[in-house]
Amino acid sequence: MTGIGGGTNVIGLKATEIAYTAAEDWLEAFKALIWHNHETLKKFLAKELPEVTVFDLEGTYLQWMDFSAFGLSHKQLEEIMEQEAQVFLDEGYIFGDEGRGYERISLGAPTKTLMEAMERLVTVMKKYRTQNQ
Repeated sequence: MTGIGGGTNVIGLKATEIAYTAAEDWLEAFKALIWHNHETLKKFLAKELPEVTVFDLEGTYLQWMDFSAFGLSHKQLEEIMEQEAQVFLDEGYIFGDEGRGYERISLGAPTKTLMEAMERLVTVMKKYRTQNQ
């Protein structure tokens, strides 16, 4: 088949040009936000929910956290996050069996939004802390 397919999008070309030539200030501000959110989240969970391991960042804006200390199945953890805490994360099990008990969240949100979600998550998970001890 010929003549099927897309051409180059003019808006996409311009956006790419701007990203490579005029977005350095934005990029630096975004990287600072990511680091700030990582540190804020790490300190908050260390204080409020020390059972959760927060991993160091590895070149991305996605934060991995280990909830396996709660002894919940991956399906229980997913249901708790979504139904009770109203927090929708990337479930670790979607990356393979070794990801069970892990959750991943984007640090690219405004700090206020991120921390509102984390406060809901902590409130809910504290109930499961006492149930599993």
